[in-house]
Amino acid sequence: ENGRRAIVRTVASAPKRWQGLLLLMVALALAAPLLAADNPSEPVTLTFWNRNLATMRATVAGATPQQRVESAQERLQQLPLGVKSSDILRVPLVVDGQDGTAFSYDGRVLFYLSAGDVDKEAGETLWQASRNSMAALDEALSARVSERNWPVIRSGLLFTVVGLVLLILLTSFIFRAHAR
Repeated sequence: ENGRRAIVRTVASAPKRWQGLLLLMVALALAAPLLAADNPSEPVTLTFWNRNLATMRATVAGATPQQRVESAQERLQQLPLGVKSSDILRVPLVVDGQDGTAFSYDGRVLFYLSAGDVDKEAGETLWQASRNSMAALDEALSARVSERNWPVIRSGLLFTVVGLVLLILLTSFIFRAHAR
């Protein structure tokens, strides 16, 4: 309240020729938070294990693309470790009048790709988008399983130990050179 009074006093005390410019600046300053707000219909990419599964562009059943991606990521993270892409079904589904494909596991929808999500400028179809999403999901699930295999863990441990030994040798060499 006091800030608004100060602005009004400042505008009233300014010379007439500057009042218009000052009013414009005040209006822009007050409108800045509204203009800077994220557009809820901005496309958001669904990623899982560093793989881009799909780009959500449409608002479906009142959920913005951002909300859809967040809930899909939660559901994907909850998948059991041994799940393969062959265990995930692609089910044609209509939600709020929008054709789409639901990706489901064990009767639970992981995410929904609607016709409004496809990249129409690139000539992509819903079938192509769902096929690409399934291929990326297969790759992500395979990467998730392979990262927990003993050879991968063993090589990670080996690189860590070698790096630690090199760090200790380098540090001791620097201390000895500095002590001379």
